[in-house]
Formats: sequence, C-alpha cells, structure tokens
Amino acid sequence: MRTKNWSKTSMAAILGMMIVSSGCSSTSTSSTSDTSKPAESSSGNPVVVKAWYHQYGEKEAVDFLNNWTADFNKSQSKIKLETTIVAGGVADYYSKLSTAFASGAGPDFFEMDASDFSKYVSSGIAAPLDDLIAGDVRKDFNEKALAGNTYNGKLYGMPFIIDAIGLYYDKDVLKAANIQPPKTWDELRDAAKKLTTPERKGFTLSPIRGGYENYEFWPFLWAAGGNVLDESGKKSTYDSDATRKALQLYRDLAKDGSIYTTLQTDSWDINYLLSGKTAMQLSGIWATPTIEKSGKNIGLVPYPAVDAQGKQTSTLGGWNMVVSSKGHQAEAKEAIRWFWLEGTDRMGQFNTIGGFHLAPRKSVLDAKKDIYSKPIYKDWVDTVVPLGRKDLSLPPEIVTATNDAVQDALFSMDRSIDTIVKDTDKKVKETLAK
Repeated sequence: MRTKNWSKTSMAAILGMMIVSSGCSSTSTSSTSDTSKPAESSSGNPVVVKAWYHQYGEKEAVDFLNNWTADFNKSQSKIKLETTIVAGGVADYYSKLSTAFASGAGPDFFEMDASDFSKYVSSGIAAPLDDLIAGDVRKDFNEKALAGNTYNGKLYGMPFIIDAIGLYYDKDVLKAANIQPPKTWDELRDAAKKLTTPERKGFTLSPIRGGYENYEFWPFLWAAGGNVLDESGKKSTYDSDATRKALQLYRDLAKDGSIYTTLQTDSWDINYLLSGKTAMQLSGIWATPTIEKSGKNIGLVPYPAVDAQGKQTSTLGGWNMVVSSKGHQAEAKEAIRWFWLEGTDRMGQFNTIGGFHLAPRKSVLDAKKDIYSKPIYKDWVDTVVPLGRKDLSLPPEIVTATNDAVQDALFSMDRSIDTIVKDTDKKVKETLAK
C-alpha cells in the first residue's frame, strides 16, 4: 500500500532534476550496444547492476527483495545485483532517486508508481521494454496495467503490483438498516445519511489534502463522464458538468454530516470500518487481509455510478519496474525477468504475502487461485479491478490545483462549485500553456 502526499514545490524540483539528468552522461553505461543480451564486463568480472525500491511497510516484502537478490546472484555469474531499499516515505524515495540520476549515479532499474509514470518517462530516463514483454509474455499480463505503462506507443514499465480502490461496507449494519450497498450516487447520499449516528459516520472517504485524496476522487469524476485532460494530455477538459457533479457530491456529503472531515490517518486505513466508526468506506485492495483476520462481515462493491444508466468504476494504481536508459539495460532486464517473469512463485508471493495486491499476470492469478478465489479477494478480481481505469499522471501544478478544488468543495462552503471549477480550469490551462 502506498500513500501520496506530494507538495508542489518538491515535485517541481524533482522533475527539474530528472529532466536535467536525461542530458547528463552517466558513469553507468551499457556494456554492449545490444540491450537484449547480458554480457560480462571487459574485465571478466560480473556486471554490477543496481536496483532501487521504496520502503515497503510490510517486512515480508523487504525480506523477499533482499533474499531474492542473494538467490539471483547465486544463480549465475555474469551479473552482480545490488538492491537498495530507500528508507523513508514515497516522497523520500523519489527525491533520492532524482538526485541520484541528476548526479549520474542512478540505478540501472527501479520501481515507479502509476500516477508518476509519465513524468519520468517523458524526461528520457526510461528505456523501452517491448523486447522483454512480448509474445506470450505480453498476453499473460493485464492489458489495462500495460496500457498505463505505455508512452507514445512504447512500453516503458513492467507492472508487478496492481492496486485498486473500492467501497467496503459492513453487511450487518446495512442489513439492520434495510439498506442495500449503493449502486448510484443518490443511493450513496441516502445511505450515508441514514447510516450516520452520533457514534458513526455513514460513509468515509479521504478529506486529507494530498495525492491520495485525488486518487479516491477520480472514479467519481470518471463516473460522471469527466476527466482533467483530453486524450492528448494537452487540453483541459476540467470545466465540465461532470466535474461540477462530482464536486457537488463531495459537498453534499459534507453538508449532510455523513462523512468525517478530519481523520487521524487517511481513509486507506480500514480500521474506521472495522472499529464501527463508519458503515461504508473507500479503501484499497491492500486492506483485504486485515478484514479477513478481523472476522467482520464486510462486503465490497465498485464505486457507485452517477445514475441508473451510468457505469461503476475504480482507480487502478500500483508499482512498475522501469529500466534506466543510462545504465546496463540488458543486465537490468535479465534481473527483472528472473524476479518477476520466471515462473509464478516470486510474483505470487510478493502480491499475497508481502502485502496484498492483485498480481498483473493471469498465470500468477491462476497459481494463487486458492487465495484470489476467497470472499472479497474474488470480488476484487471479478468485479472491481475489471472496471478500473489507470490512475492519472499529471503535472504537479495540476495535481495541486485539482486537489485544492476537492478541498474547497469540502471546506469552502462560501465558494460556489461553479467558481471552484472555473478557477481550477484556469490554473490547469495556465500550466499547460507553459
């Protein structure tokens, strides 16, 4: 599980360093012009390949990465893999990553999350992976996950984790109130209001400023038929009735007192639902094992549709392997192949033991069907994830502007939704014009 809390200043600085770095020469250049075949260094010693990962919260995930690195090095003699788990949060990881590339000391391969993908690929840091993910290997992957790693027709990232957001609900609480899980926004408003008591909110979503709040908001925007930018990524589509409807939904829930407007931890923490502080909650696939261990009678559905004629949806996020265009490409691809494409055990273990996520390969889902076929787990596989759309990858100024709009919808009741939309659209257009 990851949380997103980028500041405008820090992200802008990171992007600046990344763009500069794409023009820098690197001390880690490929030992061969053929990037598809590993080769020993000219000295006869193994080629040193560096891999970076962010600090996973689950000890099992960190242990897997370190142990597999040792196993990989024992399995062959041409490559010496050095794995670094970057301490700190996700923002610390990206800050250190960009600094390393700017100084010419970036890793040969590294992980990148879905929402920040295009920012780094467009800087020229990433190498295409179409030769690694091809033929039957490509057919084994979730196509939506691959689409989120495609830039200008080329594949630049290999997904190894898929995350998604859905609506969890307490079956017993809803049954006692004679309420069905909401399928439309009107049903959500009505259920949230009826289920709210002095001790409990009817519904919980993220009210905390940051990227995670946007991550939860996008499916509401999409359900209404809207988006921030057009398909080219060069034109704002933010000023729309769809945006107004989505922001109005947030305002209605806040005005009704049906949601928390302050939280100690963000809504990714499923304990609000498990402790009885809420009857329904947006949260991610990562919460499933915690729910299972709790013994609570919890259900899962996709985001509600805007109306009876609309479609339900979700956000697809996750982590992807990216190979540096400045490093040992062939050797990096060989290490990635060994870790995530050779057999199903490693990817399966990482997604079901090192935290819980949806594995992006069909063969891995089949190999772990004893887990993915259990209640709630199966709902993710069969119902929620198939409706998902890739997380938006936007310039930092637009991330901030759109997040400000959600905050204003929740807290600035003196500002009309129309004014919020028009002001935000102006900021989006100004950013695109730079």
